[in-house]
Amino acid sequence: MSLAHWPDPRRAAEAQAWARDVARGAGQAPTGEIELVHLRPWSAVYRIPTPSSVLYLKLCHAMQSHEPALTQLVSREFPSLSPPLLARHPTEPWMLMGDGGVRLREALSGTALLDAWARLLPRYAELQRALVGHEAELRATGAPDRRLERLPDLLRRILDDERSAPADVRREVRALLPAIVRTCAELVASGIGPSLDHADLHQHNVLVRDGRAAIFDWGDAGVTHPFLSLTVTLSFAAQAAGLAVDAPAVLRLRDAYLEPWTAFEPRPALERAADLAVALGTIPGTLVWHRITTEIEGVREGSPEEMATILGRVCAAIERLGPA
Repeated sequence: MSLAHWPDPRRAAEAQAWARDVARGAGQAPTGEIELVHLRPWSAVYRIPTPSSVLYLKLCHAMQSHEPALTQLVSREFPSLSPPLLARHPTEPWMLMGDGGVRLREALSGTALLDAWARLLPRYAELQRALVGHEAELRATGAPDRRLERLPDLLRRILDDERSAPADVRREVRALLPAIVRTCAELVASGIGPSLDHADLHQHNVLVRDGRAAIFDWGDAGVTHPFLSLTVTLSFAAQAAGLAVDAPAVLRLRDAYLEPWTAFEPRPALERAADLAVALGTIPGTLVWHRITTEIEGVREGSPEEMATILGRVCAAIERLGPA
């Protein structure tokens, strides 16, 4: 399915009719036209005006059909971390959400942005801690299984796909597979089990309203070691603040995230685990992009260099980690 055919007009009309019914049932009957405000090959978001606020209808592509179920799980277990969820369709990958505010990137910048992350990351870690040991429930949502024991083989499948990236790029990553296997094994041995990894946790996917930050857009999420979340978060936070990822102000965010985990392991062990995870956390992005380009027509052709760029990040991260 290409962007030109997504979302299917008939299905979009059905989803909008469902959203209207849910909104009316919640006492928030729409007061105007439903407007498409965000479109990607893997999702579409519509804005629905109501007398007191706005609602948002999200339609997910089949490859991200787990997102509504994961959003519902997060909303149920940690409602303070989720925008209001009005309803999840019982059979379709659709959900209707309340207004969670403005994106973090629009609300804050500089030091204030880093301070916001320092407050949010321990809350996110608490969610992940609570879900350790519940991987069967997480996987039942349809979330991809990216447990560390499987990660090297999942990456190897991409490298075996001649369409995925130029041969020289794939060879470079393949040469690092033994190091990736060792890194996964060391992180498994650290003692913290699989949990929920957002896999795309940055300031574009956090909403702020009345001083409260909430996480949304769980479409890239999977089940793996929780610390892999740090890769995207620290990289984006550093870039937004104009700092190196190993700058003290950025490492402060890592330390804030690790604090709830000190009940599991001593801090030096946690910091080593975080270093390993930040390197391995470059891999889920390759898995997401490969699935997108495999299942959605036209995406690969529209961004032919993207996979090579993503695989380059994997190489750089593993090489930067150095020998075990």
